Amino acid sequence: MKAISAILVLFSTLALAIQPIAVASERLLPRVEFFEPTLETSSKQASRKLPCIVILHGSGGLDREGGFFRNLATSLSKEGRICAVLHYMDSTRQTSASQSDLGKSFGFWSKEIQRSLIRLSKNPRVDPERISLLGHSLGAQLALDIGSRDNKIVSIVSLSGSLVRPVQQIKRMPPVLIIHGQKDSVVPLSKEKELRNRLKQIGCLYQEYIFRQSDHSLSEVSFESLIEIISEFLREMKT
Repeated sequence: MKAISAILVLFSTLALAIQPIAVASERLLPRVEFFEPTLETSSKQASRKLPCIVILHGSGGLDREGGFFRNLATSLSKEGRICAVLHYMDSTRQTSASQSDLGKSFGFWSKEIQRSLIRLSKNPRVDPERISLLGHSLGAQLALDIGSRDNKIVSIVSLSGSLVRPVQQIKRMPPVLIIHGQKDSVVPLSKEKELRNRLKQIGCLYQEYIFRQSDHSLSEVSFESLIEIISEFLREMKT
């Protein structure tokens, strides 16, 4: 009887230990901030579904870097697009990520973003055949990773981004706009060249802008210039 009692106590202890892990592993649906065209623009397109740009922040998260991404969304939506700023780190209950988090959670974030894309494609205002991705740094890496797997993505804007998987595994990619700083010490120019060369090899349409005086944050590039370059690319892609 003592042995049985000891086993029961052991199982009870294990059950209590496992419970917090189960609670912590419950997946949260990432929040989405929608930025829609102005009322004047939108009224002209009321009966049409609109292209959607899904914006993915970097490792600093939206608490620290959110103003930049929301400003991008506001500006890019003015031309008749819906912009969706995705809080993909909600799925791991984080607001930012350390270097160790990147390797541990990258695949999970990628899958969660793809699930979010499925939900977004069902939005009555979104044209499911004109969904693009825009990301900076980690966000750009996620965008490129997803774009290489998902043939429903029609274009990608990569700000200070790079490939994560070995280049030989990249067999396809939608059209890509590459914007990178030559003085980037976080994602060095050699990584940008690796991306560009692979896009060439697989016959992917791309545009490339290298800013000689800019670093990883592209702080030397005016916001107006960024919007002009991105908008022109999206217009060419009809997104």
